[in-house]
Amino acid sequence: MATANHDVIGTEEAIAPEEFTRGYRAWMLFILLLMNALNLADRQGLAAVAPTLTIAQNMVDASMRASSSFTVAVVFGLIGIGLGPTLLGIISDLAANRYFGAGNFLVQCPGGAARPGAEVALSSACSTASAHGVQFAMAAVAGLLLWGSLHYLLAARTLRADLDARYRARPADVVA
Repeated sequence: MATANHDVIGTEEAIAPEEFTRGYRAWMLFILLLMNALNLADRQGLAAVAPTLTIAQNMVDASMRASSSFTVAVVFGLIGIGLGPTLLGIISDLAANRYFGAGNFLVQCPGGAARPGAEVALSSACSTASAHGVQFAMAAVAGLLLWGSLHYLLAARTLRADLDARYRARPADVVA
């Protein structure tokens, strides 16, 4: 039984302040580490933007640099913001339908959850299938990032030669 200064109204046994503080600190440390990991992942995701814009601008004439940057920004926006979340949702729904064992997931679990008033078993099956679907979709999209990284590596093999060819002096450019 807890001592009088640790009692909480309505409970039989209270958590000692030291235990609460240790638990609180552990959760705060976990949240801090998670936020740092997400921040690092965000920075790594953005690490390709500046080199891509730089190469896009260096591979065209000076009069085309703004158009080149615009084209890269539009493609990044359309694929990253437009296609990315849509593809993630489609993959998630397909995977959840595969994991769902009680019929058609999209019909019985609109929005990933069972309809209000549904049986507990159906609600649990919807939640489990939805969670598995999101996990699979995130892993699949991570695989697409690896595929994109492979293309950057393939492009890097000829980058030096491409830049040298671009900036090699042409006879018409040489001023006598």
